[in-house]
Amino acid sequence: MVACIISKTRNKNRQSTSAACHVFCGAKKRQAAPAVAVSVITRDSFLNHQYRVTKYNPDLESYDEWTAISDVGNSYAGIEFTLQEYERVESSYVEAVCSFMKASGIESLTLTDFWNGFNYSDKELTFAEGKEFHDESLKRVIQLILREEIGGQLTSKKGIFVHFGCDYYMYIGISNNYPEVISCIRSSGLYVEPFKSPYLESE
Repeated sequence: MVACIISKTRNKNRQSTSAACHVFCGAKKRQAAPAVAVSVITRDSFLNHQYRVTKYNPDLESYDEWTAISDVGNSYAGIEFTLQEYERVESSYVEAVCSFMKASGIESLTLTDFWNGFNYSDKELTFAEGKEFHDESLKRVIQLILREEIGGQLTSKKGIFVHFGCDYYMYIGISNNYPEVISCIRSSGLYVEPFKSPYLESE
């Protein structure tokens, strides 16, 4: 179990920027991976609007919820967490990223801080630090990061970053304000809060 996964109760203000959390968070059914050096992305002029995008209600002080695909089969609040429910939420996260990209005219994202310590392989994709992904291949990469099969962050010099943190937290930075996109994401059941990514270096 990775150190950052301590309890199924999550405090809404709990944010970790450790290397282990950043890359390996949630690998609860595998051997814990060693800590590695993780680059911290510096602030740039395009990072004008930053958000935390999660399935967690920010009005609640704590959450007794699933935090990883490995929780499928467990019960929360008396309800079994199913693969179908996981895929529904995962799809909302993927579409949140795609919605911001579409609004800003960005077609691809670059994989950074790539880690594949569990030697995951895909018949249709190859992974490498600095490789660009778009369309269905990008969606697949986002899925794999969310599922903790690989580790990494996504960025584009054209004006967007997507950072993945512990416990199914996701952070998006974008150059412009897109209230219609935020409204659409919220309608899918996710919560979008103004929030600086903990993976960005302070000015």
